Amino acid sequence: EENGRLGHDLFEAREELDQVNGRLNALEARLRSDMQRTRFQQMNTVRRELDEQLDSLQQEVKQCTMSIPEQRDLLLIKVKNDNAEIVATEKSNSELKLENEKLRAAIREVMADAQEKKDEGSDQQKYEILFTKDREMTEFIDKFDNNKAEEEKKLKEKQ
Repeated sequence: EENGRLGHDLFEAREELDQVNGRLNALEARLRSDMQRTRFQQMNTVRRELDEQLDSLQQEVKQCTMSIPEQRDLLLIKVKNDNAEIVATEKSNSELKLENEKLRAAIREVMADAQEKKDEGSDQQKYEILFTKDREMTEFIDKFDNNKAEEEKKLKEKQ
């Protein structure tokens, strides 16, 4: 009885979830198709770009009004920052190259192991053939004396 009730509750909850998901999808579709919202997003992006340009231009104007020693100090700071960024980028680049080389070496090692396994499979097959032939030869040698005696006996009987 309780199991049936829980099953019914679960069914109702799933139906409600499906309805909520349907409404959510419909509202999201409506938002995506809303032209004013799209236009707002485009204008907001343009506004951010223009704000960045304005900040840049204001910075330039501020630099132009500075004295020459202040401009030189500012440029020196900028060069130091750029150099530090270059060093950090080069370090990151070299670390990535090293990691790349390690991965390539690992790939080569895996490929060599795969080739070795393939070769071992071929060697294993050759070994099995040789082992079979060895067994046959051993059986022949073991039975040779008996077979020889039988053949000689047969020959004597025929004479």
